[in-house]
Amino acid sequence: MLREQSRACYPEESGYVEREGVRLFYEVYGTGEPTIVLLPTWSMLHMRHWKMQIAYLARHFRVLTFDGRGSGKSDRPRDPDAYAEREFAADAVAVMDATGTDKVSLVSLSLGAQRALLLAAEHPQRIRGAVFVAPTFSGAASNSRVIRTSGTSGSAVISVWWALVVVTSVLLSGVVG
Repeated sequence: MLREQSRACYPEESGYVEREGVRLFYEVYGTGEPTIVLLPTWSMLHMRHWKMQIAYLARHFRVLTFDGRGSGKSDRPRDPDAYAEREFAADAVAVMDATGTDKVSLVSLSLGAQRALLLAAEHPQRIRGAVFVAPTFSGAASNSRVIRTSGTSGSAVISVWWALVVVTSVLLSGVVG
Protein backbone atom coordinates (compact mmCIF):
# COMPACT_ATOMS: atom_id res chain seq x y z
CA MET A 1 0.00 0.00 0.00
CA LEU A 2 1.33 3.39 -1.00
CA ARG A 3 1.36 5.71 2.00
CA GLU A 4 0.68 9.42 1.65
CA GLN A 5 3.58 11.50 2.91
CA SER A 6 1.36 14.22 4.35
CA ARG A 7 -0.15 12.06 7.08
CA ALA A 8 0.99 12.34 10.69
CA CYS A 9 -0.51 8.90 11.37
CA TYR A 10 -2.15 6.18 9.34
CA PRO A 11 -5.48 4.44 9.96
CA GLU A 12 -5.67 1.09 11.71
CA GLU A 13 -8.60 0.26 9.46
CA SER A 14 -10.36 1.77 6.47
CA GLY A 15 -13.19 0.72 4.23
CA TYR A 16 -16.58 1.42 2.77
CA VAL A 17 -20.10 0.96 4.04
CA GLU A 18 -23.14 1.30 1.80
CA ARG A 19 -26.34 2.93 3.02
CA GLU A 20 -29.33 3.23 0.73
CA GLY A 21 -27.15 2.98 -2.38
CA VAL A 22 -24.51 5.49 -1.23
CA ARG A 23 -21.01 4.20 -0.47
CA LEU A 24 -19.29 5.98 2.43
CA PHE A 25 -15.54 5.80 3.00
CA TYR A 26 -14.32 5.66 6.61
CA GLU A 27 -11.09 5.37 8.57
CA VAL A 28 -10.42 4.23 12.14
CA TYR A 29 -7.36 5.39 14.09
CA GLY A 30 -6.10 4.29 17.50
CA THR A 31 -7.58 1.60 19.70
CA GLY A 32 -9.59 1.15 22.87
CA GLU A 33 -12.35 3.19 24.38
CA PRO A 34 -13.85 5.69 24.23
CA THR A 35 -14.38 6.24 20.53
CA ILE A 36 -14.51 9.76 19.17
CA VAL A 37 -16.36 10.38 15.91
CA LEU A 38 -15.12 13.38 13.96
CA LEU A 39 -18.19 14.25 11.91
CA PRO A 40 -18.18 15.58 8.35
CA THR A 41 -18.76 19.28 7.96
CA TRP A 42 -19.59 20.80 4.57
CA SER A 43 -20.00 18.45 1.59
CA MET A 44 -17.09 20.07 -0.20
CA LEU A 45 -14.60 19.02 2.53
CA HIS A 46 -13.33 15.51 2.96
CA MET A 47 -12.41 13.95 6.31
CA ARG A 48 -8.78 15.02 6.01
CA HIS A 49 -9.75 18.47 7.30
CA TRP A 50 -9.44 16.75 10.72
CA LYS A 51 -5.84 15.63 10.05
CA MET A 52 -4.28 17.88 12.70
CA GLN A 53 -6.63 16.53 15.39
CA ILE A 54 -6.50 12.86 14.38
CA ALA A 55 -2.81 12.36 15.15
CA TYR A 56 -3.15 13.65 18.71
CA LEU A 57 -6.50 12.08 19.51
CA ALA A 58 -5.49 8.65 18.16
CA ARG A 59 -2.76 8.46 20.82
CA HIS A 60 -5.42 8.58 23.53
CA PHE A 61 -8.67 7.37 21.97
CA ARG A 62 -10.13 5.34 19.15
CA VAL A 63 -11.00 7.85 16.42
CA LEU A 64 -13.55 7.26 13.68
CA THR A 65 -13.91 9.62 10.75
CA PHE A 66 -15.52 9.40 7.34
CA ASP A 67 -16.00 11.27 4.10
CA GLY A 68 -19.51 12.64 4.05
CA ARG A 69 -21.64 12.00 1.02
CA GLY A 70 -20.53 14.25 -1.79
CA SER A 71 -16.89 14.47 -0.72
CA GLY A 72 -13.60 12.60 -0.71
CA LYS A 73 -13.88 8.90 -1.49
CA SER A 74 -17.60 8.71 -0.71
CA ASP A 75 -20.28 8.68 -3.40
CA ARG A 76 -21.90 11.82 -4.76
CA PRO A 77 -25.64 11.23 -5.09
CA ARG A 78 -27.36 13.29 -7.79
CA ASP A 79 -30.62 13.83 -5.88
CA PRO A 80 -30.46 17.05 -3.80
CA ASP A 81 -32.67 15.40 -1.15
CA ALA A 82 -29.84 12.93 -0.53
CA TYR A 83 -27.95 15.78 1.15
CA ALA A 84 -30.50 16.47 3.90
CA GLU A 85 -28.97 16.75 7.36
CA ARG A 86 -30.79 13.59 8.49
CA GLU A 87 -28.97 11.66 5.75
CA PHE A 88 -25.59 12.69 7.15
CA ALA A 89 -26.67 11.71 10.67
CA ALA A 90 -27.92 8.33 9.41
CA ASP A 91 -24.62 7.87 7.56
CA ALA A 92 -22.76 8.30 10.83
CA VAL A 93 -24.85 5.51 12.38
CA ALA A 94 -24.12 3.26 9.37
CA VAL A 95 -20.37 3.89 9.76
CA MET A 96 -20.59 3.22 13.51
CA ASP A 97 -22.38 -0.08 12.82
CA ALA A 98 -19.87 -1.10 10.13
CA THR A 99 -16.96 -0.54 12.51
CA GLY A 100 -18.57 -2.26 15.50
CA THR A 101 -18.87 1.00 17.40
CA ASP A 102 -21.63 1.04 20.01
CA LYS A 103 -21.21 4.35 21.81
CA VAL A 104 -19.30 7.49 20.85
CA SER A 105 -18.37 11.02 21.74
CA LEU A 106 -19.12 13.33 18.83
CA VAL A 107 -16.95 16.18 17.63
CA SER A 108 -18.47 18.52 15.08
CA LEU A 109 -17.28 21.59 13.25
CA SER A 110 -19.52 24.21 11.68
CA LEU A 111 -22.42 22.56 9.82
CA GLY A 112 -21.50 19.24 11.43
CA ALA A 113 -23.20 20.55 14.59
CA GLN A 114 -26.60 20.05 12.99
CA ARG A 115 -25.69 16.46 12.25
CA ALA A 116 -24.43 15.94 15.79
CA LEU A 117 -27.67 17.32 17.27
CA LEU A 118 -29.79 15.06 15.07
CA LEU A 119 -27.64 12.05 15.88
CA ALA A 120 -27.82 12.75 19.61
CA ALA A 121 -31.58 13.33 19.52
CA GLU A 122 -32.41 10.28 17.43
CA HIS A 123 -29.87 7.86 18.97
CA PRO A 124 -29.22 9.10 22.53
CA GLN A 125 -28.29 5.61 23.73
CA ARG A 126 -25.27 5.66 21.38
CA ILE A 127 -23.88 9.08 22.37
CA ARG A 128 -21.58 9.68 25.36
CA GLY A 129 -21.20 13.40 24.73
CA ALA A 130 -20.72 16.04 22.08
CA VAL A 131 -18.35 18.87 21.29
CA PHE A 132 -19.50 21.66 18.99
CA VAL A 133 -16.71 23.73 17.41
CA ALA A 134 -17.93 26.98 15.78
CA PRO A 135 -21.44 25.55 15.22
CA THR A 136 -23.44 26.68 12.20
CA PHE A 137 -27.19 26.21 12.22
CA SER A 138 -28.35 27.80 8.98
CA GLY A 139 -31.62 26.13 8.04
CA ALA A 140 -31.65 23.84 11.07
CA ALA A 141 -35.26 24.63 11.90
CA SER A 142 -36.48 23.15 8.63
CA ASN A 143 -34.24 20.09 8.86
CA SER A 144 -34.76 18.92 12.42
CA ARG A 145 -37.62 17.23 14.20
CA VAL A 146 -36.08 18.33 17.50
CA ILE A 147 -35.75 22.01 16.64
CA ARG A 148 -38.99 23.61 15.45
CA THR A 149 -39.49 27.35 15.23
CA SER A 150 -41.68 29.79 13.40
CA GLY A 151 -41.28 33.42 12.52
CA THR A 152 -38.05 35.21 11.75
CA SER A 153 -34.68 33.64 11.25
CA GLY A 154 -33.58 35.41 14.44
CA SER A 155 -36.01 33.35 16.50
CA ALA A 156 -34.73 30.21 14.78
CA VAL A 157 -31.16 31.04 15.77
CA ILE A 158 -32.20 31.64 19.39
CA SER A 159 -34.19 28.39 19.48
CA VAL A 160 -31.35 26.43 17.92
CA TRP A 161 -28.84 27.94 20.34
CA TRP A 162 -31.08 27.01 23.28
CA ALA A 163 -31.42 23.45 21.94
CA LEU A 164 -27.63 23.28 21.64
CA VAL A 165 -27.19 24.36 25.26
CA VAL A 166 -29.78 21.87 26.53
CA VAL A 167 -28.51 18.91 24.49
CA THR A 168 -24.89 19.63 25.39
CA SER A 169 -25.74 19.90 29.09
CA VAL A 170 -27.67 16.62 29.06
CA LEU A 171 -24.96 14.76 27.17
CA LEU A 172 -22.10 16.07 29.25
CA SER A 173 -23.85 15.29 32.51
CA GLY A 174 -23.27 11.61 31.73
CA VAL A 175 -19.64 12.13 30.65
CA VAL A 176 -18.07 14.48 33.15
CA GLY A 177 -17.34 13.25 36.63
